[in-house]
Amino acid sequence: MNPQQLFRQEHLPLQQPHGNILRQRYAAAGIALVLMVLGGYFTYTQLRVYDMGDYVLHIEAGMTGRSIAATLRTDGVVRSTFAMRTALALSGKSHTIKAGNYTLDTTSARSVFALADMLVGSSPAHAAVMVTVPEGSRGRDILAALTGVMKEERLEGISEEAFDKHIGYLFPNTYAIDEATTVENLVERMRSQYETNIAPLRERIATSGLTEAEVITFASIVEREANDEESMRRVAGIIYNRLKQGMRLQVDATLTYLLGKTSAELTQDDLARASPYNTYRNEGLPPGPIANPGLQAINAVLDPIASKDLFYLTGSDGKFYYAITHEEHVKNKEKYLP
Repeated sequence: MNPQQLFRQEHLPLQQPHGNILRQRYAAAGIALVLMVLGGYFTYTQLRVYDMGDYVLHIEAGMTGRSIAATLRTDGVVRSTFAMRTALALSGKSHTIKAGNYTLDTTSARSVFALADMLVGSSPAHAAVMVTVPEGSRGRDILAALTGVMKEERLEGISEEAFDKHIGYLFPNTYAIDEATTVENLVERMRSQYETNIAPLRERIATSGLTEAEVITFASIVEREANDEESMRRVAGIIYNRLKQGMRLQVDATLTYLLGKTSAELTQDDLARASPYNTYRNEGLPPGPIANPGLQAINAVLDPIASKDLFYLTGSDGKFYYAITHEEHVKNKEKYLP
């Protein structure tokens, strides 16, 4: 090969099949188109509001944009909690939403942004009165809180048993009561609040050695026997110690639930009363909750303070006093009770 031929060969342009290049370009364009279509479809579905006609959204006091969005997702109004929460945040007015019932036209609001504008731009359909159901409440306490607040016809024929048949699972909270509220609706909301608050604790409950029902029953006793985080955790630890040793719990709270009396009103005959709720006669926990416990009492059962104590009492000064032996407990009674 002469030098001229070699020079021409070295400087020949690289030959690539034109068909392969075109196919690669078309494939890339096709992928981009598919991704664009999928992205558009994803965005559409995430922002979509389902047509449910006039949908009534109930908002409790203290609900955040996150919890409002979660409610709308749970009720099947929107597809994405994140998208709805973002829309509420971008409105800049989610903090102005008041407690009460809102009737939202989901037929008109076809996106989360339109729904957010509709919500922040309206007022509750009915003026709401805030009613607080305290920790440790029982049916009579809830009924008393509702009397004079809920319409009389809504409470007609309602007794404390309507609440006590759900005792333990009606979460203590502040609820918005308006003219449309019924006892059935309130019970449903209180049970829903229980589920919302207990769900994050279920892994801890599963490793506690107790069933969820036992935890709630245990917590209801702690709620009625103690009065702050430390005393609840100390009392929970003592009840655990008594259960482990096969001792009767001997807590007044189970009898006050059974008899409707205060601790000071209990008699020796009451202490001997035959009932599965009488922890002076029976070992172990009672068959069910005796009150509606709050998170603090439930957490106390799941995280008790360990000690060797087996006895406790509340002195006339409101403080708790603990003892390992019965003799020490008797001395505490003589010293701290009137």
